[in-house]
Amino acid sequence: EAMEAIIAHAEGLGLKALVAQAFQDNLASIKVLTRSGFEYEGEGELYSLARAATVPTFRYRRVLGGRE
Repeated sequence: EAMEAIIAHAEGLGLKALVAQAFQDNLASIKVLTRSGFEYEGEGELYSLARAATVPTFRYRRVLGGRE
């Protein structure tokens, strides 16, 4: 429900797309993104304060309102 609310709000703002990154070992976040219509775009990395290290990520994108 939270992701649906975020998507609806973004569409209401007229945004064309949402992008997200998830740590590669965070399977729960990856499931939320893919089940919400986000598509895999590639890999990257972010610094995690909690881990005090650079961590590999997956990038996802969801086109809103059928627009690219």
